[in-house]
Amino acid sequence: MNSTIKKQDDGTIEMTVTIPWAEVEKSYKEHVDEFIKHVEIKGFRKGKAPKELAEKQLDRDKVYQEVIKHLIPKLYAESIKTHNLKPIVTPDIQLTKAKEKEPWEFTALTCEQPVIGLDNYKKLITEAKGDLKKDELWIPGKSDKPQEKDENADQKRQRQMNVVLEYLIKNVDIVIPHILIQAEVEQRLSRLLDELQKLGLTIDTYAKSKGMTPDIVRKQHEQEVTNTFKLEFILETIADKEGVTVQDKDIDELIAKVTDKEEQESLTKNKYYLASLIRRQKTLDRLHAL
Repeated sequence: MNSTIKKQDDGTIEMTVTIPWAEVEKSYKEHVDEFIKHVEIKGFRKGKAPKELAEKQLDRDKVYQEVIKHLIPKLYAESIKTHNLKPIVTPDIQLTKAKEKEPWEFTALTCEQPVIGLDNYKKLITEAKGDLKKDELWIPGKSDKPQEKDENADQKRQRQMNVVLEYLIKNVDIVIPHILIQAEVEQRLSRLLDELQKLGLTIDTYAKSKGMTPDIVRKQHEQEVTNTFKLEFILETIADKEGVTVQDKDIDELIAKVTDKEEQESLTKNKYYLASLIRRQKTLDRLHAL
């Protein structure tokens, strides 16, 4: 097996893997032996017919499908290790060459988390808070005083944090790999289509009701997904720079606050997810304090 990688401008990684025919043939023979165990031929017990006779009963295409299902994930995983990659998305794999007695080849598109320098994040946050203070200045005759707004402390904190986060999204230079965006957009649109189908609607009627076209709906999702990933990677980078960590006790304390036993058990099984939520909140708290 031989593999090469090529990085595209947006960070997408294109991997090309070549499989020697000898390796394909070995896997094919192993699967043939497995298939033969289940072949039934009159005059012989199940799986006991001569190999040559039993093999004639096999569907070669089905055998090769099993070879593909076995070899490609295995060799993709090996290639990931070889090139020391850390993918963050399910790969888009295409079998490009598959002729008998010739090397096979497949390509895989994937990506890693974008690397952001972000050495100036404190400066950006200061700028965002400075703009926020300007927006909150009261000009007599133009509007109500900020403190007269029907807004409690938590709401004010959330509004201010949203302004800071939007400022970071707008001013931090980061390119999100196309494959990552499209994978998430496809999931979102799939969920939307399922919901519309239950209501007896189509994507066209939905888009029309919003004053849009299906293409605009997709572009809107693409922009939302892009901003979501930008913010996620920005916060993770800041968390690393600020040394934000999550201890076991943080997770245990959060689970302990849940009174429902079934929900507690579910959360206990998803501690990694809980840790990511806690780290994100700690990072937001740190940003608010800067």
